[in-house]
Amino acid sequence: MDVHLTLVLCSFVYLVRSAVDVSLGSCKIKEEFAVCNLQPSSDKPSNINGTIYFMQKLVPGECKEDFLSIQVYIDNLPLDDGNDKHGLHVHEFGDSRNGCGSMGPHYNPRGSPHGKPWNLPNARHVGDFGNVRQNPKTGKVSVRLVDYLARLTGPESIIGRGIVLHAKEDDLGVNKNDTGSITTGNAGARLACCVIARSSPIYEDKFTLYK
Repeated sequence: MDVHLTLVLCSFVYLVRSAVDVSLGSCKIKEEFAVCNLQPSSDKPSNINGTIYFMQKLVPGECKEDFLSIQVYIDNLPLDDGNDKHGLHVHEFGDSRNGCGSMGPHYNPRGSPHGKPWNLPNARHVGDFGNVRQNPKTGKVSVRLVDYLARLTGPESIIGRGIVLHAKEDDLGVNKNDTGSITTGNAGARLACCVIARSSPIYEDKFTLYK
């Protein structure tokens, strides 16, 4: 290759890399982390406990947030109630003074109907995380969820709001003629809950694949 052309190409690559470095260096968005320590509702005593971790990283090489990673670890779910799937949602309030019922309705700042986590923003709540499946032999949940809509920053941040684990499977709002389906997914009683709190960085090895 011509020496002059090589120098020109090298200079171009350097300028591009420098521009990227400057752009990322001036990025005002930071990685964010949160944690939620699950406890049974005070009006439904049980041994349910667990931890839910949240990680909001940046898209590699870009100054914008990636999807929200959610790692769910739950122990001691009941084995004899016939429910292997449980609705898991963000609720409006981080308030458990009167049990999980005081966390209010699903977090729904856009006034949308309840739906599937993969629905468009006008067809799901920001707090619609769908279902988690327990191991039918151990009563444990260990699963990673990825959500494209919920965020740890911005005007619709879920920080300070509640997470509620429900007794039954969320029907994902499929029955449009059923008020329960389009508001709560008919997910039943609130078994356990916690408040989403901002945290220090969480090691990525906390976030495992589906089990």
